[in-house]
Amino acid sequence: ETRKDQMAALSWSVRPRATSKIGADDPRLVVLEALLRYPDREHSWAGWLRMLLEDVFVIDAPTLYLRRDRAGGIWGLEVVDGATIKRVLSEDGRVSGA
Repeated sequence: ETRKDQMAALSWSVRPRATSKIGADDPRLVVLEALLRYPDREHSWAGWLRMLLEDVFVIDAPTLYLRRDRAGGIWGLEVVDGATIKRVLSEDGRVSGA
């Protein structure tokens, strides 16, 4: 819980890399930062991060589902309980496609 508290308390911002051709006034940066403020459209960044870190620290299986809108854009990032994910392998030991 201490580590989750420490991570959730960190401040952050979205900005381009120093070597990027994207300017600091690029409207995509504003959209991305708004998405990350409420990544799943329900929980704030701190609450969402705590759920994700729980799966990292307890079962070492952080899992995110990228939910898209009807136009194909990113609608949200939902934390999925990593314990509910089952890898299905084919007879030759490869991950089976679904």
